[in-house]
Amino acid sequence: LYGLLLIPLLARGVFVTSRAADPAPPAEEATSLLGRYLEVLRHPTALPFIAWQVGAFSVMMLFVTHGSFIYQEHFGQSEGAFGALFAVNVGAMFLCNLLNRALLSRIPVLRLLQGATIAQALGVILVLMAAVLRWPLVVFTPALAIAIGTTGAITPNIQALFMQRFPRSGGTAAALLGASQFGLAGLITGLSTLLPHTLVAITLAMGGCSAFALIWLATSLSWPRARVLEEVPS
Repeated sequence: LYGLLLIPLLARGVFVTSRAADPAPPAEEATSLLGRYLEVLRHPTALPFIAWQVGAFSVMMLFVTHGSFIYQEHFGQSEGAFGALFAVNVGAMFLCNLLNRALLSRIPVLRLLQGATIAQALGVILVLMAAVLRWPLVVFTPALAIAIGTTGAITPNIQALFMQRFPRSGGTAAALLGASQFGLAGLITGLSTLLPHTLVAITLAMGGCSAFALIWLATSLSWPRARVLEEVPS
């Protein structure tokens, strides 16, 4: 219903503005669907950004998959308390998203992405320590909020940097990033159900995904400036 309600709003606002502002695209040779995807994948930073997104996003997906076990079975919380504790992480994502937006006018997008990924890794380390050392819920909750909330800054920054590289094939690039993000993260979380049903095992899986994202962060530090658009978006 929400999607249907957006259609007339987009038709009267966004799409009309886009048609009026953008000149007619130049005539181009027809390219197959597979050819357009291959064109995106051949970009030197396309796969690194996709892999980075999959790693960071999987941390959140693992929490979504095992959240009820973590809060209700491991910590013994009620259904009502589970809803409130789950909402803490959603609120943390919202706050990180707002903070990220406020910092965009001062800090390059890539630097914000790197900082948010490091913050997520620190949150995951705290979550893993809480699981191993059996810290109480009052300590575990803010640690998890850091690990999950930073997704609110990581995801939009990766999307912005990724989409900047494909001004003429934005639809294909967005479809590829979205399919990879949800498809691979869904596969990872599905496989995580084969792990021992313990908090340590779940947080170790989150740590593995965060470490995978950090690998691509480390790779980005050596990218030549020409391969990374550092301009602050308008």
